[in-house]
Amino acid sequence: MFNGDCIDDPESEKEALKHLAIQCETVGVDKVPVIYLRGNHEIRGAYSLGLRDLLDYIGDKTYGAFTWGDTRFVMLDCGEDKPDDTWVYYGLNDFTQLRNDQQWFLSEELNGKPFKKAKKEY
Repeated sequence: MFNGDCIDDPESEKEALKHLAIQCETVGVDKVPVIYLRGNHEIRGAYSLGLRDLLDYIGDKTYGAFTWGDTRFVMLDCGEDKPDDTWVYYGLNDFTQLRNDQQWFLSEELNGKPFKKAKKEY
């Protein structure tokens, strides 16, 4: 599982694919599954929106949960590491709402049957 900031400030599809290829080759993606969790550096860069075309999202969200065998994986997206009103974002960020949405999601997840049924949680 790649836990964010693996595709640092992507400027083009070519650059993003280069990062993905190196990481996938390093872990042997032909033999083991790979999961990417977005970090704040994947949010930045000219091609950041294009990453949605290269990666799948659970329920079309950058956070989610899934069960694999007897293990429940819960993934959260903390958004950017600076406040939403930081001048470089020009009022375009709303990670506060993203975090609020995830608070509700996490509460539902922790009380849901799949989570409670899992023998292991990560």
